[in-house]
Amino acid sequence: RWKNTINASNGGTAKQPIEIVAGALSSDSVRSRDRASEWHIDPSRAYLSLEEMAQAEVQRPDAIDAVMITTPNNMYFFVANVFLEVGFDVICD
Repeated sequence: RWKNTINASNGGTAKQPIEIVAGALSSDSVRSRDRASEWHIDPSRAYLSLEEMAQAEVQRPDAIDAVMITTPNNMYFFVANVFLEVGFDVICD
């Protein structure tokens, strides 16, 4: 969830902090939980796949506000599409 509204219009940059509360961090459950711990993410929100994350988050009352894609560029369309299809905003780095 965003801690503050990010305004990056007119070529600006995001200056406000964001809070990372969920992620598809690894397809290996142990590595996913370990990475979640490093990022201070609740282990129940450390998903094993993008599809699992999208489907679970869309049903949560405290769902993510947007997803930030940090995969290699050739994966952007696939990842973005998974989240756009369920109604999340997408940010690509």
